[in-house]
Amino acid sequence: MTSRYSLSAVSFAAIVACNAHGATGNLVVFDDADQNSFDHNAALCTTGGDFFGETTVVHSGTAAVAVSTQNDNNGGGWAATVSYSATSDYDAVTLWVNAGNNSRAHTSPAIFDMSGNPHFMHLEDMYGGPLPAATWIQFVVPFGSDLFQQALSTPPDTVQSICVITHSATGSFTDFFYLDDVSLRGADIFKSAFEN
Repeated sequence: MTSRYSLSAVSFAAIVACNAHGATGNLVVFDDADQNSFDHNAALCTTGGDFFGETTVVHSGTAAVAVSTQNDNNGGGWAATVSYSATSDYDAVTLWVNAGNNSRAHTSPAIFDMSGNPHFMHLEDMYGGPLPAATWIQFVVPFGSDLFQQALSTPPDTVQSICVITHSATGSFTDFFYLDDVSLRGADIFKSAFEN
């Protein structure tokens, strides 16, 4: 009788193990400072209108990133020292965004692949309208999202740099949007085709 129960326990453990989702762990990009060899100075989108170490408007911790909206295509971002697969290593970027004092109508994450090609989508499409002023919003941007095609771009196959760019210039150097708590989400390597 004991062997039957032992066999049942082993069978149950095997079934649970087969249904468990294995994933690459999340990789922190920015949390109060650049993390895990990501470098904001090497990103393809930093324009001099970004301030790493903003301490007034912060989602969590002690520092965030402030990006000036004075000019179109101002952005803040990070470059990795290696390239990651957008399917088997990390399948999304998670980040917190605050539109600052003014609502934002055109804010774009740009994922640069290992060849330096940008892949764009718009946070407002994901949010369902302009980003509200003075509100922290968490976004999870899947690299396979149809929102890349909606923005007339393509999903990335690899990830080398992560940027967030504004396309709604205000002409004021004192108008900013803010970024905080940025990470790459570990890819679920056991995800079935039905779970895309």
